[in-house]
Amino acid sequence: MTELGGTSIGLSSKEAADRLKRHAANLGTSRETQSVTKLLLRQVECPLVLILHFGSCISLILREWADAVIILAIIAASTMLGFFQEFRASRVIAQLRQRLALSARVLREGTETEVPVADKVPGDIVLLSAGNLVAADGLIPRSKGLPRLRGEPHRRFFPCREAARRRLA
Repeated sequence: MTELGGTSIGLSSKEAADRLKRHAANLGTSRETQSVTKLLLRQVECPLVLILHFGSCISLILREWADAVIILAIIAASTMLGFFQEFRASRVIAQLRQRLALSARVLREGTETEVPVADKVPGDIVLLSAGNLVAADGLIPRSKGLPRLRGEPHRRFFPCREAARRRLA
């Protein structure tokens, strides 16, 4: 807590607002913010599409116009299909994230406050109870009746008490 400038009663509202300005929102990185151009270019840089481009160039050099047109049509169809699927999927993901706007219970100025996860800042004391999603990375200085947490990257269980004891010792 000392490293992050926090206190046992949590941050003040003013300090949390200042840190939010300094550190930006706690949104993580997402692919739905990519531009349409980037999505389209990602479809073209696929190795199979590059091989087809190479084949169409060879067909054009050999003046095999019909083969070149067929290959280019396959490239265009594949690119457009992949683009539209990824574009629609990114829009659906964005809508789901808006519907599932997560909130976290934090301790600010000694009182429990519910804030959007995007407004959680370094130094916040996050209050967890059974069944809560962990809003962001953090340290667990103490726990009561919290023997295990589920580690998302590997879907494994990590013993919480032992790690907290080692860190505090």
